[in-house]
Amino acid sequence: MKKIIAILMVCALGLFGCSSSNKLPEGVSQAFYDNGKAVVEVMDKYLDKDLDAKKAADEVQTILDKVSKEDVKDSIDNEAIVNVIAKIQSILAEASEADKADVETLNTDLEIATNGLRTTIGLND
Repeated sequence: MKKIIAILMVCALGLFGCSSSNKLPEGVSQAFYDNGKAVVEVMDKYLDKDLDAKKAADEVQTILDKVSKEDVKDSIDNEAIVNVIAKIQSILAEASEADKADVETLNTDLEIATNGLRTTIGLND
C-alpha cells in the first residue's frame, strides 16, 4: 500500500510540476521550492551514504515542520510537495529501524519520491 501511495504521489508530481528555467515552476511558491530543495539535498547526502537514515529523518522532519506551517491552499503543487516530504520522512524513519535487507527496498522508494520532488520543483531541468 505504501508503494502505491508513493508511486501515485510521484505521478502527480510529474504531471503538475515542470520548469525549463531558473525561475520557480508555475504553482510552486518560494517557501515550498526552498524547503523542497533542502529535502532533495538531504536525500542526496543520504543516498550517497554521507548521512545515516536517523540523521536524515531528523533533518527532513525539521524541514517538514517548517513547511507544514505554510499555506498550501493556493496550489496543488505546494500541497503535493508537503505530502511527498512527509512520505520521505516516514520512509526514512522506517529505514532507520529496518533490517539491512529491508533498507534496500526502502531506499528504492526514497529514490522514486526524491526524483518526483526534484521534478516538481524544477531541479531536473
